[in-house]
Amino acid sequence: MTKVTALVDRYVAVWNEPDAALRRESIAALWAEDGAHFTLSLEARGYQALEARVAGAYEKWVKTEGFVFKSSGNADGAGRRWRGSGSGLRLPGAGRRRPDPARLSIPRPAAGALIR
Repeated sequence: MTKVTALVDRYVAVWNEPDAALRRESIAALWAEDGAHFTLSLEARGYQALEARVAGAYEKWVKTEGFVFKSSGNADGAGRRWRGSGSGLRLPGAGRRRPDPARLSIPRPAAGALIR
């Protein structure tokens, strides 16, 4: 497993985590204290906002709607960015899928930077 694949797997797993305390720990392990998550309509910056964003997505899509976030397994680290459609929503067993799976694009850290 590559570092990119492992990072995407950890990122996707946090969106499916039902335990709030474990979600909080995973967020702190994945994002820097001032880290951010963006969509077309919102920005969550910092641990508190990230936790609210992830918890809201979990409540709506996983707990209520029965979807799970899954990696499509196409993460790559070519060029200056890591990318892949890492967080598509799928309904287990039914093949039903949200029409707009999220795409994950993470700036590659500077040489020598640590990945959490």
